Amino acid sequence: MRWSPLSWWLAVATVVATACAANAANILAVETMGGMSHWNFMSGVLRALVDNGHAVTAFTPFPSPVGHRPRDNYTEVDMSPEMLTSVNRRLTDVRKKWKTPFGRMYDWVRLARNACEKIYGHPAMGDVLRRHRDGRARFDVVFVEPFLSDCASYLARRLSVPLVYVTPLPAVGLMERWYTGHAANPAVESNLVADHGIPRTFAQRLSNAALSAYCTVAVVVANAALRYAEPREYDTVAAVTPSLVFVNSHYVSEPPKPVAPSVVNVGGIHLKPPNRLPEVSKRRQWRAHFFFQRWNYIQRSQE
Repeated sequence: MRWSPLSWWLAVATVVATACAANAANILAVETMGGMSHWNFMSGVLRALVDNGHAVTAFTPFPSPVGHRPRDNYTEVDMSPEMLTSVNRRLTDVRKKWKTPFGRMYDWVRLARNACEKIYGHPAMGDVLRRHRDGRARFDVVFVEPFLSDCASYLARRLSVPLVYVTPLPAVGLMERWYTGHAANPAVESNLVADHGIPRTFAQRLSNAALSAYCTVAVVVANAALRYAEPREYDTVAAVTPSLVFVNSHYVSEPPKPVAPSVVNVGGIHLKPPNRLPEVSKRRQWRAHFFFQRWNYIQRSQE
Protein backbone atom coordinates (compact mmCIF):
# COMPACT_ATOMS: atom_id res chain seq x y z
CA MET A 1 0.00 0.00 0.00
CA ARG A 2 1.47 3.32 -1.08
CA TRP A 3 0.84 6.51 0.86
CA SER A 4 0.20 9.67 -1.09
CA PRO A 5 1.76 12.96 0.12
CA LEU A 6 -1.69 14.15 1.15
CA SER A 7 -2.20 11.04 3.28
CA TRP A 8 1.11 11.63 5.02
CA TRP A 9 0.13 15.21 5.85
CA LEU A 10 -3.25 14.08 7.17
CA ALA A 11 -1.59 11.47 9.38
CA VAL A 12 0.87 14.01 10.77
CA ALA A 13 -1.92 16.54 11.41
CA THR A 14 -3.97 13.89 13.21
CA VAL A 15 -1.06 12.93 15.46
CA VAL A 16 -0.30 16.58 16.28
CA ALA A 17 -3.94 17.36 17.02
CA THR A 18 -4.22 14.30 19.25
CA ALA A 19 -1.08 15.27 21.16
CA CYS A 20 -2.31 18.83 21.66
CA ALA A 21 -5.70 17.61 22.84
CA ALA A 22 -4.04 15.21 25.28
CA ASN A 23 -2.04 18.07 26.85
CA ALA A 24 -5.01 20.45 27.06
CA ALA A 25 -6.70 20.92 30.42
CA ASN A 26 -10.39 21.29 31.17
CA ILE A 27 -10.58 24.35 33.42
CA LEU A 28 -13.43 25.63 35.56
CA ALA A 29 -13.10 29.36 36.29
CA VAL A 30 -15.22 31.37 38.73
CA GLU A 31 -15.27 35.15 39.15
CA THR A 32 -16.55 35.92 42.64
CA MET A 33 -16.36 39.72 42.49
CA GLY A 34 -18.75 41.96 40.58
CA GLY A 35 -16.16 44.57 39.67
CA MET A 36 -15.22 45.08 36.04
CA SER A 37 -11.56 45.60 36.92
CA HIS A 38 -11.53 42.22 38.64
CA TRP A 39 -12.94 40.52 35.57
CA ASN A 40 -10.51 42.32 33.26
CA PHE A 41 -7.61 40.62 35.00
CA MET A 42 -9.31 37.23 35.31
CA SER A 43 -10.34 37.28 31.65
CA GLY A 44 -6.75 38.10 30.68
CA VAL A 45 -5.53 34.97 32.45
CA LEU A 46 -8.30 32.88 30.90
CA ARG A 47 -7.61 34.32 27.45
CA ALA A 48 -4.01 33.14 27.66
CA LEU A 49 -5.20 29.66 28.62
CA VAL A 50 -7.76 29.54 25.82
CA ASP A 51 -5.22 30.72 23.25
CA ASN A 52 -2.97 27.83 24.29
CA GLY A 53 -5.67 25.26 23.59
CA HIS A 54 -7.16 24.69 27.04
CA ALA A 55 -10.93 24.36 27.43
CA VAL A 56 -12.36 26.93 29.86
CA THR A 57 -15.81 27.13 31.41
CA ALA A 58 -16.20 30.49 33.17
CA PHE A 59 -18.86 31.66 35.60
CA THR A 60 -18.79 35.44 35.28
CA PRO A 61 -21.06 38.43 35.94
CA PHE A 62 -19.60 40.08 32.81
CA PRO A 63 -20.39 37.78 29.88
CA SER A 64 -19.05 38.51 26.42
CA PRO A 65 -21.41 40.27 23.99
CA VAL A 66 -23.47 38.02 21.76
CA GLY A 67 -21.36 36.81 18.86
CA HIS A 68 -18.05 37.82 20.46
CA ARG A 69 -17.04 34.58 22.16
CA PRO A 70 -13.23 34.31 21.90
CA ARG A 71 -12.96 30.68 20.76
CA ASP A 72 -14.91 27.45 20.57
CA ASN A 73 -13.05 26.07 23.60
CA TYR A 74 -14.40 28.87 25.79
CA THR A 75 -17.83 28.71 27.47
CA GLU A 76 -19.43 31.30 29.72
CA VAL A 77 -22.19 31.09 32.29
CA ASP A 78 -23.90 34.45 32.84
CA MET A 79 -24.04 35.33 36.54
CA SER A 80 -25.09 38.96 36.08
CA PRO A 81 -28.75 38.38 37.12
CA GLU A 82 -27.62 36.93 40.46
CA MET A 83 -24.59 39.09 41.30
CA LEU A 84 -24.46 42.81 41.95
CA THR A 85 -22.01 44.35 39.48
CA SER A 86 -20.07 47.59 39.65
CA VAL A 87 -19.01 49.39 36.48
CA ASN A 88 -17.64 52.91 36.01
CA ARG A 89 -17.72 53.71 39.71
CA ARG A 90 -16.14 56.96 40.82
CA LEU A 91 -12.72 56.56 42.38
CA THR A 92 -13.77 58.56 45.43
CA ASP A 93 -16.66 56.16 46.07
CA VAL A 94 -14.41 53.13 45.72
CA ARG A 95 -11.83 54.58 48.10
CA LYS A 96 -14.52 55.44 50.61
CA LYS A 97 -15.86 51.88 50.59
CA TRP A 98 -12.54 50.02 50.68
CA LYS A 99 -10.21 52.52 52.35
CA THR A 100 -10.06 51.03 55.82
CA PRO A 101 -10.85 47.60 57.29
CA PHE A 102 -11.78 49.01 60.70
CA GLY A 103 -15.41 48.21 61.37
CA ARG A 104 -15.89 46.81 57.86
CA MET A 105 -14.29 43.36 57.99
CA TYR A 106 -17.53 41.61 58.94
CA ASP A 107 -19.33 43.14 55.96
CA TRP A 108 -16.45 42.29 53.62
CA VAL A 109 -16.43 38.64 54.67
CA ARG A 110 -20.21 38.47 54.35
CA LEU A 111 -19.92 39.92 50.84
CA ALA A 112 -17.52 37.12 49.91
CA ARG A 113 -19.78 34.44 51.37
CA ASN A 114 -22.84 35.86 49.62
CA ALA A 115 -21.01 35.64 46.30
CA CYS A 116 -20.13 32.00 47.00
CA GLU A 117 -23.73 31.24 47.92
CA LYS A 118 -25.07 32.72 44.69
CA ILE A 119 -22.51 30.91 42.55
CA TYR A 120 -22.93 27.52 44.21
CA GLY A 121 -26.71 27.88 44.15
CA HIS A 122 -26.82 28.52 40.41
CA PRO A 123 -28.44 25.66 38.43
CA ALA A 124 -25.52 25.58 36.00
CA MET A 125 -23.09 25.00 38.87
CA GLY A 126 -25.20 22.11 40.12
CA ASP A 127 -25.12 20.63 36.63
CA VAL A 128 -21.34 21.06 36.50
CA LEU A 129 -20.91 19.18 39.77
CA ARG A 130 -23.23 16.37 38.64
CA ARG A 131 -21.52 15.95 35.27
CA HIS A 132 -18.12 15.88 36.93
CA ARG A 133 -19.29 13.32 39.48
CA ASP A 134 -20.80 11.12 36.77
CA GLY A 135 -17.66 11.35 34.65
CA ARG A 136 -19.40 13.01 31.71
CA ALA A 137 -17.37 16.23 31.86
CA ARG A 138 -14.49 16.13 34.29
CA PHE A 139 -12.45 19.19 35.17
CA ASP A 140 -8.71 19.19 35.79
CA VAL A 141 -8.28 22.41 37.76
CA VAL A 142 -10.31 25.26 39.26
CA PHE A 143 -9.43 28.94 38.80
CA VAL A 144 -11.20 31.31 41.18
CA GLU A 145 -10.74 34.78 42.63
CA PRO A 146 -10.65 34.62 46.44
CA PHE A 147 -11.79 37.30 48.83
CA LEU A 148 -11.46 36.96 52.62
CA SER A 149 -13.19 33.59 52.81
CA ASP A 150 -12.26 29.95 52.28
CA CYS A 151 -15.62 29.36 50.60
CA ALA A 152 -13.87 30.00 47.28
CA SER A 153 -11.99 26.70 47.65
CA TYR A 154 -15.18 24.65 48.05
CA LEU A 155 -15.32 23.74 44.37
CA ALA A 156 -11.81 22.30 44.37
CA ARG A 157 -12.74 20.14 47.36
CA ARG A 158 -15.94 18.89 45.74
CA LEU A 159 -14.24 18.17 42.42
CA SER A 160 -11.03 16.82 44.02
CA VAL A 161 -8.84 18.88 41.69
CA PRO A 162 -6.02 21.41 42.21
CA LEU A 163 -6.92 24.99 43.02
CA VAL A 164 -5.46 28.16 41.48
CA TYR A 165 -6.27 31.57 42.91
CA VAL A 166 -6.30 34.64 40.65
CA THR A 167 -6.27 38.07 42.27
CA PRO A 168 -6.21 41.44 40.47
CA LEU A 169 -4.41 42.97 43.45
CA PRO A 170 -0.64 43.53 43.39
CA ALA A 171 -0.29 41.25 46.42
CA VAL A 172 -1.95 38.16 47.83
CA GLY A 173 -3.70 40.37 50.34
CA LEU A 174 -5.11 39.90 53.81
CA MET A 175 -5.35 36.10 53.46
CA GLU A 176 -1.70 35.55 52.58
CA ARG A 177 -0.99 33.49 55.69
CA TRP A 178 -3.80 31.06 54.84
CA TYR A 179 -3.09 30.85 51.12
CA THR A 180 0.70 30.57 51.11
CA GLY A 181 1.79 29.95 54.70
CA HIS A 182 3.86 33.13 54.53
CA ALA A 183 3.28 36.16 56.72
CA ALA A 184 4.74 39.48 55.64
CA ASN A 185 7.14 41.25 57.98
CA PRO A 186 5.35 44.51 58.89
CA ALA A 187 8.69 46.24 59.46
CA VAL A 188 9.63 46.04 55.78
CA GLU A 189 6.43 45.27 53.85
CA SER A 190 3.31 47.42 54.00
CA ASN A 191 -0.09 45.94 54.61
CA LEU A 192 -2.37 45.88 51.60
CA VAL A 193 -4.67 48.54 53.10
CA ALA A 194 -1.91 50.71 54.58
CA ASP A 195 -1.64 54.35 53.52
CA HIS A 196 2.06 54.07 52.60
CA GLY A 197 3.91 51.97 50.08
CA ILE A 198 6.99 51.23 52.20
CA PRO A 199 7.18 51.64 56.00
CA ARG A 200 10.15 53.97 56.35
CA THR A 201 9.69 55.61 59.76
CA PHE A 202 9.20 54.03 63.16
CA ALA A 203 5.64 55.37 63.32
CA GLN A 204 4.80 53.78 59.97
CA ARG A 205 6.27 50.45 61.01
CA LEU A 206 4.42 50.51 64.31
CA SER A 207 1.09 51.39 62.69
CA ASN A 208 1.71 48.82 59.97
CA ALA A 209 2.32 46.10 62.57
CA ALA A 210 -0.86 47.06 64.43
CA LEU A 211 -2.85 47.10 61.19
CA SER A 212 -1.54 43.68 60.16
CA ALA A 213 -2.39 42.22 63.56
CA TYR A 214 -5.87 43.72 63.47
CA CYS A 215 -6.59 42.40 59.96
CA THR A 216 -5.40 38.90 60.86
CA VAL A 217 -7.59 38.72 63.96
CA ALA A 218 -10.57 40.44 62.32
CA VAL A 219 -10.63 38.02 59.38
CA VAL A 220 -10.58 35.00 61.70
CA VAL A 221 -13.26 36.42 64.00
CA ALA A 222 -15.54 37.51 61.13
CA ASN A 223 -15.34 34.12 59.41
CA ALA A 224 -15.96 32.27 62.68
CA ALA A 225 -18.93 34.48 63.54
CA LEU A 226 -20.53 34.00 60.13
CA ARG A 227 -19.96 30.23 60.20
CA TYR A 228 -21.85 30.16 63.49
CA ALA A 229 -24.60 32.65 62.59
CA GLU A 230 -25.10 31.65 58.94
CA PRO A 231 -23.82 28.07 58.46
CA ARG A 232 -23.50 26.87 54.88
CA GLU A 233 -22.58 23.60 53.21
CA TYR A 234 -19.13 24.87 52.26
CA ASP A 235 -18.41 25.42 55.96
CA THR A 236 -18.54 21.67 56.57
CA VAL A 237 -15.56 20.81 54.36
CA ALA A 238 -11.90 21.57 54.93
CA ALA A 239 -10.40 24.43 52.98
CA VAL A 240 -8.07 23.68 50.08
CA THR A 241 -4.65 25.30 49.93
CA PRO A 242 -4.10 26.75 46.46
CA SER A 243 -1.39 25.18 44.35
CA LEU A 244 -0.69 28.53 42.66
CA VAL A 245 -1.67 32.14 43.21
CA PHE A 246 -1.58 34.48 40.19
CA VAL A 247 -1.22 38.13 41.24
CA ASN A 248 -1.42 41.30 39.19
CA SER A 249 2.10 42.40 39.99
CA HIS A 250 5.59 42.66 38.54
CA TYR A 251 8.96 43.01 40.18
CA VAL A 252 9.68 46.30 38.37
CA SER A 253 6.64 48.00 39.92
CA GLU A 254 6.82 46.60 43.46
CA PRO A 255 9.36 47.14 46.23
CA PRO A 256 11.66 44.21 47.06
CA LYS A 257 9.94 41.62 49.24
CA PRO A 258 9.99 37.87 49.81
CA VAL A 259 7.60 35.96 47.59
CA ALA A 260 6.28 32.49 48.34
CA PRO A 261 7.10 29.82 45.72
CA SER A 262 3.42 29.36 44.91
CA VAL A 263 2.91 33.05 44.06
CA VAL A 264 3.32 33.88 40.37
CA ASN A 265 3.52 37.47 39.14
CA VAL A 266 1.55 37.87 35.91
CA GLY A 267 1.05 41.62 36.00
CA GLY A 268 -0.04 43.10 32.68
CA ILE A 269 -1.34 39.84 31.25
CA HIS A 270 -4.73 41.49 30.74
CA LEU A 271 -3.36 44.45 28.78
CA LYS A 272 -3.94 44.54 25.04
CA PRO A 273 -1.23 45.55 22.54
CA PRO A 274 -1.31 49.31 21.92
CA ASN A 275 -2.71 50.63 18.68
CA ARG A 276 -0.80 52.95 16.40
CA LEU A 277 -1.45 56.64 16.81
CA PRO A 278 -3.63 58.10 14.06
CA GLU A 279 -1.95 60.09 11.34
CA VAL A 280 -2.20 63.86 11.77
CA SER A 281 -2.67 65.98 8.68
CA LYS A 282 -0.23 68.75 7.78
CA ARG A 283 -2.96 71.33 8.35
CA ARG A 284 -3.57 70.15 11.92
CA GLN A 285 0.16 70.06 12.60
CA TRP A 286 0.51 73.66 11.40
CA ARG A 287 -2.46 74.81 13.51
CA ALA A 288 -1.09 73.08 16.61
CA HIS A 289 2.31 74.65 16.04
CA PHE A 290 0.74 78.09 15.58
CA PHE A 291 -1.31 77.91 18.79
CA PHE A 292 1.68 76.57 20.72
CA GLN A 293 3.86 79.46 19.57
CA ARG A 294 1.08 81.93 20.33
CA TRP A 295 0.68 80.50 23.83
CA ASN A 296 4.40 80.82 24.50
CA TYR A 297 4.34 84.43 23.32
CA ILE A 298 1.46 85.28 25.67
CA GLN A 299 3.19 83.60 28.60
CA ARG A 300 6.45 85.49 27.98
CA SER A 301 4.64 88.81 27.63
CA GLN A 302 2.98 88.35 31.03
CA GLU A 303 6.24 87.73 32.85
